[in-house]
Amino acid sequence: MTSGRGEPFQLNESCNGKPPVLGIVGDTSSTRTIAISSIASLYRLPLVSYFATCSCLSNRRLFPSFFRTIPSDAFQVRAILQILRRFNWTWFGLLISDDDYGLHAARSFQSGLAQYGGGCLAYLEVLPSGKDEEVLKRIVGIMEKSTSRVVIAFAHQSNMLNLMEEVVRQKMTGLQWIASEAWTTAIVLQTPSYMPFLAGTLGIAIRRGQIPGLRDFLLRIRPDNDRRSSQDNNLVKQFWEQVFQCKFITPGMEFEGQTKERLCTGNESLRNVETEFLDLSNLRSEYNVYKAVYALAHALHDILQCVPGSGPFQGQSCASLQGLEPWQLVYQLQRVNFTTYFGDQVSFDESGDALPIYDVINWMWHSDGRTEVKNVGEVNELASKIDNLNLDEDKIFWNFEPKKPPKSVCSESCPPGTRMARKKGEPVCCFDCIRCSEGEVSNKKDSTKCTSCPEEFWSNRQHNFNEAKFITFSMLVFCAVWIAFIPAYMNSPGKYADAVEVKQFWEHIFQCKFVSPGMEFKGQTQERLCTGNEILRNVDTEFLDLSNLRPEYNVYKAVYALAHALHDLLQCVPGSGPFKGQSCARLHGLEPWQLLYYMQKVNFTTDFGDHVSFDESGDVLPIYDVMNWMWLSDGSTEVKNPPKSVCSESCPPGTRMAIKKGEPVCCFDCIPCSEGKISNETDSTQCTSCPEEFWSNPQRDHCEPKIIEFLSYMEPLGISLTTASLCGALLCLIVLGIFTNHRTTPVVRANNSELSFLILLSLKLCFMCSLLFIGHPRLSTCQLRQAAFGISFVLCISCILVKTMVVLAVFKASKPGGCSLKWFGVMQQRGTVVFLTLIQAAICTTWIMSSSPTPHKNTQYYKDKIIVECLVGSTVGFGVLLGYIGLLAILSFLIAFLARNLPDNFNEAKFITFSMLVFCAVWVAFIPAYINSPAKYADAVEVFAILASSFGLLLALFGPKCYIIILKPEKNTRKALMGRGKPIS
Repeated sequence: MTSGRGEPFQLNESCNGKPPVLGIVGDTSSTRTIAISSIASLYRLPLVSYFATCSCLSNRRLFPSFFRTIPSDAFQVRAILQILRRFNWTWFGLLISDDDYGLHAARSFQSGLAQYGGGCLAYLEVLPSGKDEEVLKRIVGIMEKSTSRVVIAFAHQSNMLNLMEEVVRQKMTGLQWIASEAWTTAIVLQTPSYMPFLAGTLGIAIRRGQIPGLRDFLLRIRPDNDRRSSQDNNLVKQFWEQVFQCKFITPGMEFEGQTKERLCTGNESLRNVETEFLDLSNLRSEYNVYKAVYALAHALHDILQCVPGSGPFQGQSCASLQGLEPWQLVYQLQRVNFTTYFGDQVSFDESGDALPIYDVINWMWHSDGRTEVKNVGEVNELASKIDNLNLDEDKIFWNFEPKKPPKSVCSESCPPGTRMARKKGEPVCCFDCIRCSEGEVSNKKDSTKCTSCPEEFWSNRQHNFNEAKFITFSMLVFCAVWIAFIPAYMNSPGKYADAVEVKQFWEHIFQCKFVSPGMEFKGQTQERLCTGNEILRNVDTEFLDLSNLRPEYNVYKAVYALAHALHDLLQCVPGSGPFKGQSCARLHGLEPWQLLYYMQKVNFTTDFGDHVSFDESGDVLPIYDVMNWMWLSDGSTEVKNPPKSVCSESCPPGTRMAIKKGEPVCCFDCIPCSEGKISNETDSTQCTSCPEEFWSNPQRDHCEPKIIEFLSYMEPLGISLTTASLCGALLCLIVLGIFTNHRTTPVVRANNSELSFLILLSLKLCFMCSLLFIGHPRLSTCQLRQAAFGISFVLCISCILVKTMVVLAVFKASKPGGCSLKWFGVMQQRGTVVFLTLIQAAICTTWIMSSSPTPHKNTQYYKDKIIVECLVGSTVGFGVLLGYIGLLAILSFLIAFLARNLPDNFNEAKFITFSMLVFCAVWVAFIPAYINSPAKYADAVEVFAILASSFGLLLALFGPKCYIIILKPEKNTRKALMGRGKPIS
């Protein structure tokens, strides 16, 4: 066919000869296209593919007549790299098919990573072409062991089907898939069994388009009016029978036993039938076929428009349609440039590649089980450079909790004060953060080295602040301003020279006179004296007119150029300097030629947005204002800037440009950056995410440190709890004073006064330990707060338990000195308290040694705040601590409950029972309140529980005794307590 050796034909007198095959549209496979194009290129026959994406086909030396309307894999790779950079994914795996498509894609991806940086491959695996279970099991095992959470797959849907069967079998979830265009719209993968694993997939898809008139053409197809070949007509009939569930009559067809099957008439209407044949909402490869056919048609049309004498061929001749050579069509194809009905531009670059436009696709999995493949953005590339990645991140479905993009990094960023140290034998993305040594600093994230401080300075504790450079810079500015002052003053005429001297300027502006030594006032009484307090703000003078700073602005840039050169000089690290032996210049022995070296490399941007640098001739980048002199009707003149002529106004900081669909690149909308993102330049193409500990300001033009929140002594809640805690401790001291003063009275001495004093001491400790929960959490306070709380309460409860046991034993004894009392002497009571308290101390020690509570900055709970909290470390340890306190409290309650009705005018067991009821009620209510309280309120709930239970114990145990001691002293006798006097009401 390509050699032209087919059978001759004759349509009419002027059209005859060999088959005129001038161009081919196809093929779908890269491997087959390579073979076909190799042969077609020998005859310079144009081959326009609509689905072959291998980047190898862009080689014009091997495939000089190849064109395509689908972007090359090289562009697809760059589009995927853009998506990876957008979400800060720097650690990912790569899966490829075992053919030209996959192998060339892997090569392009690796070269793209090397060129643009920003990431590393955790693994690269080749998927088998068949269903090799051993290989698939090994690949899935590698994916499962890897710390990477992002997987990129350049493969066909058959490869993915085999892989997903193994993924489902091993139940490997938690991965973010990035799909190439070969399988990103594959319906066979969007099934209920695969969606738990593939939901949230982001993919690069061929541009979706519309083909005008296609639906009307398809609706006109009829089996009876189809006049094409019998083979094509047979295909239409088969389609008709399938859609309408009927049968056409064919010659020799026997109808016996087939009366139940409906016959096709050929007049059935396709308009109201739901079939994939008429679903034109997702034309992707078909749209590329449409563009390929129209490209050839436009090339032929351009040939027909050629005017003899001004043609592109030898002797300015034109190609003849009757004798058209394939290489002439290749020439015109290379120059094709048109816009489709859908608004896409079609042309070919020097490699035969079309201008690449991709859709970014997201696989959404709805709660009712439905799947939806949705456009969430697009990638436009012009002239082989990435022009824009537009992503509507709010529309993206993430298959993670919370519904946010996952993190996929090998190592977290190194904070200021540290440097990166690459892990041996691992990619550059995997590193350790090494703290700068004494006397060295790094004040940027991910610094590769630490810088030594100047000789008279030292690093701060965080090793991230070197004050020397700021002092140096301020002195440079100061000196430069006053050096510039002298020639300006000497060469300024008239009033400008006077204005340099402040007093002369003041006298000139305010028409007054300062008093000077030796000044005679005779005859000068009419001239006003200057006070120096006159206000310049409302004075109209050229001195304050800053609207036309031109030479002054150049002075400013000159001073800052010198300052930046000196600053760069000070940043030099010995051993990697630019001078002989890799040395650096010293400020004390600085040579002018060394400063000249740094001046040549100055590069900075002023606050006004102008770029300052010098070329090899020492000239600055030239920028001019174009002015217009206006003569107004009143005779005045005015100098104005030229009028504006723009499609869209510049996007201010805090917004990003979004090109309007179907319009030129100069026409765009300004989209405000979303929360947590900023743009600090005019006409930014994308918004940048703030670091983890920062948040965007309301204007979205810079990042501000997040508000740090914890239970503070300065806020009303913290003040209230602190006041309550101190009041409780003071109340304990007052009760202790009362008991000490009346320590010989029966109420105090009853039932071991030593235990009463010990209970008061432990309650004071309980009140004071609550202060450890207030204030900025630190490692020491986090470890101490729970231990102090646990031991203080156990000491208190164990004293109450022993006191209750003694009350019960005394009243149950059959006779004084009986066997029931010999085990409850003073030494035994002390020993029991110490033993029970030591158990809690052992629990706290084990907890702190094994899994210590630590301070933690929680950035996930609130977007714009950092919650500083104490992590308990071991939930089991915290549970055992609370459980032990609860066990002792329940034992005290049960024993006190048994002794509540024992005969006595003052039965302490009743009050112990009540105090234990209050204690248990508070801590039972504490658990759900603590679990459901956010951030600092969890600490506030625990402090409240400590204070409430402490006040309950203090008032229930010591309130009645203090009442008798202070208000009813007549009842504070042994006779009254033993019930031999008037009963106590």
